[in-house]
Amino acid sequence: MLYSSHNQLLTSPQARKRRASVAFLKYLYEFAALPQEIREGYMQKLLKRKNSAAQKNVALLKTIYEHIRTDNIISWDEDKISAELGITKDMLYCHKTWLLKGIRKFYFNRSENKTSAKFRIDYNRDQCELNRAKSLIDTGMRREAKSILLSLERKLLAKQRNSEKDKVILFYISRYLCQYFYSIKSENKFRKYSRLAVKHYMFLLRKAKAANVQPDPDLKINYCYCRSFMATYHVKHIEDLAEGRKYLEEALEETGKREDKSIRSDLLMNIANIYTSEPGGFLNAEKFAAEGISNAAEYGSTAEIYAFKIVQLHLKFLQKQIDAEGCIKKLNEYFILADKPELKPSFRRIILTKAVFLSSSYRDSSVVYHYFQKLNSMEILNFGFDSSFRSLYSAKLKLYTDNLFIMQPEEFAGTTCLIAKIPDPHNLKKLHDTIEELLLNFRKIPDFYFIKEMYLYMLIAALCSGRNFDTGQFAYITRKIEWLNKSRGKAVEIANKKTFELVKFFSAMMENVSFVSKQEFISRYYKEFSEKISTFLENPSGSHYGLCSFIAEQTGYKEFKEIIRNLYSRLVTKYPAYFRTENITT
Repeated sequence: MLYSSHNQLLTSPQARKRRASVAFLKYLYEFAALPQEIREGYMQKLLKRKNSAAQKNVALLKTIYEHIRTDNIISWDEDKISAELGITKDMLYCHKTWLLKGIRKFYFNRSENKTSAKFRIDYNRDQCELNRAKSLIDTGMRREAKSILLSLERKLLAKQRNSEKDKVILFYISRYLCQYFYSIKSENKFRKYSRLAVKHYMFLLRKAKAANVQPDPDLKINYCYCRSFMATYHVKHIEDLAEGRKYLEEALEETGKREDKSIRSDLLMNIANIYTSEPGGFLNAEKFAAEGISNAAEYGSTAEIYAFKIVQLHLKFLQKQIDAEGCIKKLNEYFILADKPELKPSFRRIILTKAVFLSSSYRDSSVVYHYFQKLNSMEILNFGFDSSFRSLYSAKLKLYTDNLFIMQPEEFAGTTCLIAKIPDPHNLKKLHDTIEELLLNFRKIPDFYFIKEMYLYMLIAALCSGRNFDTGQFAYITRKIEWLNKSRGKAVEIANKKTFELVKFFSAMMENVSFVSKQEFISRYYKEFSEKISTFLENPSGSHYGLCSFIAEQTGYKEFKEIIRNLYSRLVTKYPAYFRTENITT
């Protein structure tokens, strides 16, 4: 299809229908993010009920699981499903809501009794509700906590006058909602609650000074968290990170006034993480990471010890103190020891982000996809679909492009080479489906780096048609990338620059191969093709070998094919484990 404008990126009637209802993507990815054993366990729980096999919600759950099992989320059709179940769309919505709520409670192992004694004490009810919300946040059920906090806020604001205790509770409500909306990047609500948190804190500080008493250190710590979120919401300059880090260091000083090793550990992790992004910050990052290990050891958290060790491993890799092989081996060892149920969601998010970064430099793309999947699942379940948007689709796009071509064995110079002659139709379809999902959500993509990355995958998908690729579509997407490069600064221009140059060169080859003589074609493209292949050998990407091989086959000229066969020999010599066998056919 031809992408004529961003308002008409999806032109078919079916696509326009899907664009009008994208909520199902979020809903199904919630289920897909859950571990397989959790989904099976929840189904077994429902099937234990009397006459469960005939119930609508069980039939709906089976339909959901089938879409996930076949990786066919894009084909979800609520009209068809409603008809098959014999229910209205409103009732379908109710069943969907009940199922998601139930399986989340099952996953997070929450079983709460709202009528317990502590909730029957009127004067303590509000504080108990706040504590319950905080408990949910700590386990990862942030959306459920958000509902409790908003309800509690409405109740307190409905009073004619708030006591000082009410103001304390309102401060914590604003502080937790500020963090929630920071996580999902909902700017208007984030700004609202961050300002309210500051306002309530200043009121409580004035009250403490008027009474000539020391304010609660916990208030100062949480106020500093809010100020750190405010400083780092839009990171346009490195100074924004530094400002946010200074507030966290101020909060760290306050922890000396209270015996809470857990909060201290959380601050040490966040400070060390920010220092890894600051120029010249590696020594300080190492210092805080080492202190984090010591602090975690004092209160017996093995998971947090190894989370800090992953931060240290990241620093070693950045400073070239460890090679990729050794780094991945250590990463896998540390992650198994860190990935425990008691590890805080904030810790898990940081170490998974670092694991994705470290494994992306490793030749075996299955490693980075393994950590991508864990990061996607964690972000979706703890922070929601929107917060995981980039990592989810980056992982899917990389997976499908890394397996985009069927590798066929062929004899060359006495050895067997793997050559890509045709795209794999299954993975090509999955790539197109993923791109379509992205286009459904295009207006929600705030990250220009990711927009450029998405366009590049679209160009690779277009080149899979070889000599018959759509030149109009390719030219349109290319202009979009060039516009981003010119309008969004040097950093965006540099990002994925080699890939962009490679696919543009390949498109020129495919556009001209049918219209110029063999001699002219070789004269025009042979030298540059050979140079680009040599450059590729220095830092090979999982998907690019297949693309290079496919383009050489599409030329039909042995001169280009020989370059690829020589590349194969050099790759297996330099990187013995580079080629995997999942996508090889005879």
